[in-house]
Amino acid sequence: MKVLILGGTRYMGRAAARHLAAAGHEVVSVSRTPMEGGAIRHRVCDRKDQAALANLLREEAPAAILDMVCFDAGDAAGMARLFESGALDGLRHYLMVSTFFPYNYTDERETAFADDPVVIADGYTRRKVEAEANIQRSPLFAKSSILRLPFVFSHDDYSGRFQRFCEMVRDGRVAAASTPVWRTAMVSMEDAALALADILQGLPLGYVDAGNAGCLTLHEMAALVAEALACPSDFHGADDPGAIYGLSRDLCLVSAKAPALRPLPDALADEARKWRASHAH
Repeated sequence: MKVLILGGTRYMGRAAARHLAAAGHEVVSVSRTPMEGGAIRHRVCDRKDQAALANLLREEAPAAILDMVCFDAGDAAGMARLFESGALDGLRHYLMVSTFFPYNYTDERETAFADDPVVIADGYTRRKVEAEANIQRSPLFAKSSILRLPFVFSHDDYSGRFQRFCEMVRDGRVAAASTPVWRTAMVSMEDAALALADILQGLPLGYVDAGNAGCLTLHEMAALVAEALACPSDFHGADDPGAIYGLSRDLCLVSAKAPALRPLPDALADEARKWRASHAH
């Protein structure tokens, strides 16, 4: 089938494109900037330009869309309008990438955010919730999956968070655990990309959480990283790993919908070893 990826020209989106292409699908990426080289065909279009995007969608006629850049209510409403206008007549599956941050404000998993988004203090999370709501209110929702991803990490994390975490562990700067100690889900970039590809090739799931099996405290993660890096794990430093991954409550994910992913300890150890190898010189 033909898969259109909105955004996703780097990191997780690029990895998902690679998995989809390896599975035999025709993959087309779309972004505002040209992309030279690579095995994936690329088209330049600003997704906020409704007329241009409508023309592109009619030309490409994708069976599936992976939307990495649906960031606000306007982005979602625009996609819903295009679907209702007939620009996506052949669409079988629309996958919007969202975040697990709404669970800072609710315990209700894999369902629409029930409260008024105005209660959400964080602007990024509020805009994502508003985007989710616009998809759900549209006929497009019947063909949609809304994937709520936790923290995504890798040895080459473009945000630099996991690298800072590994450096903190390697240098013995991790402080002893203090209370309360919150647990969180995380997912490796490669596992997240596999989840995106697997979900998109199946039936629409509505709201779905995705995370590696396991939910750990940052100090439990630090101990696993220390073991992978072959360095001490008796933490008596001065730095709180919570400064890298800010937590104010447990953010664990358990889903019967998401594809099975590697256990979090395995993924953490693997990425920590890759980070060590990249710093061997």
